[in-house]
Amino acid sequence: ILARKIMLDWASGTLYKHRFDYLFYIHCREVSLATQRSLGDLIASCCPDPNPPVDKIVSNPSRILFLMDGFDELQGAFDEHLGALCTDWRKAERGDVLLSSLIRKKLLPEASLLITTRPVALEKLQHLLDHPRHVEILGFSEAKRKEYFFKYFSNESQARDAFRLIQENEVLFTMCFIPLVCWIVCTGLKQQMESGKSLAQTSKTTTAVYTFFLSSLLQSRRGNQKHHLAAHLRGLCSLAADGIWNQKILFEEADLRRHGLRKEDVSAFLSMNLFQKEVDCEKLYSFIHMTFQEFFAAMYYLLEEEEDESGRRPTLGRCLELSNRDVTVLLENYGKFEKGYLIFVVRFLFGLVNQERTSYLEKKLSCKISQQVRLELLKWIEAKAKAKKLQIQPSQLELFYCLYEMQEEDFVRRAMDHFPKIEVNLSTRMDHVVSSF
Repeated sequence: ILARKIMLDWASGTLYKHRFDYLFYIHCREVSLATQRSLGDLIASCCPDPNPPVDKIVSNPSRILFLMDGFDELQGAFDEHLGALCTDWRKAERGDVLLSSLIRKKLLPEASLLITTRPVALEKLQHLLDHPRHVEILGFSEAKRKEYFFKYFSNESQARDAFRLIQENEVLFTMCFIPLVCWIVCTGLKQQMESGKSLAQTSKTTTAVYTFFLSSLLQSRRGNQKHHLAAHLRGLCSLAADGIWNQKILFEEADLRRHGLRKEDVSAFLSMNLFQKEVDCEKLYSFIHMTFQEFFAAMYYLLEEEEDESGRRPTLGRCLELSNRDVTVLLENYGKFEKGYLIFVVRFLFGLVNQERTSYLEKKLSCKISQQVRLELLKWIEAKAKAKKLQIQPSQLELFYCLYEMQEEDFVRRAMDHFPKIEVNLSTRMDHVVSSF
């Protein structure tokens, strides 16, 4: 949204009016999926004119701004083929090669780049750039949070009650600086109000917020088909995890079928995107936000296959068994510099093994959740502490974020007993919150 707002401000003459003659918006995940094409083709596809003067445009690259949106959704694409970078804007290349060549200043080096990314990929992006500068977008101020609540709820009394409840929970109120979290919280509270339930104290963590939101969403679709729902949930989680490991966030209908899903089964979870691929227009699906894919990917490691009354696994919704289903494989890769996309999956995993949350999910979603993962997480922390490997990546502060998501004091004590000394650098309010738990 921010990137598109910048583009609109430039087009209206309120931003970069005399600095750039051309601004091209590049949606990273879409470009990475396209067939081979040149930078010239990419520029032409961004122009409303069917025959844009590409030669003239690239003749003065210092007047061009490329607005690249969503680098974090691509980061795995830059780990390989460094010798295959492109220097000719006329040469057709894969999407990831084009983007990498732009970022590394091999293509139109005089052009300017404005790149958006989540913080998890910032360090990696900085390694690719010469003299990088970055700005952190702080999200909603407290006043804007209140304004959002009163715009979301058409009933002023409901808005007042919901906002008062969130204000009483300092951690969740802080988390609502993220617009998506604000929307999820409002949606969940509104569902409670409409069902006639009293507003319970909302949970403190991102995992808890997502759990409540998604269980409410699933319950509205469930009816009496408990096993049917559980089967679809397993397939959705399998799809999410497969996408995370393969750095894939757009899925074709064939991908859904491979994971036991039909397109009508996932309408509550997935948003449909029309994606231009050569001449044909192909239907693709994506999770409504990357964090939803990460949440479901974490659930993949917890959901157990259920058997029917005859002792056989159901064929409906049967999903692929991924080669990295073992949680130890996930933890071994977690924290590696090139595997930064696993950080939020592991945070959600810690949050989901909270015992109360596990019971809640089993009841609400009619699914069976493994108890073994808790033990695996504790064994992993103990092994890392003995090897002193948490001094680097993932940092001890990142471990604090994981333990905070779990919200179990006894587990935290057992985990921290393995660390005689801890040193962390705290730079944000949330850093202080998770470290003081």
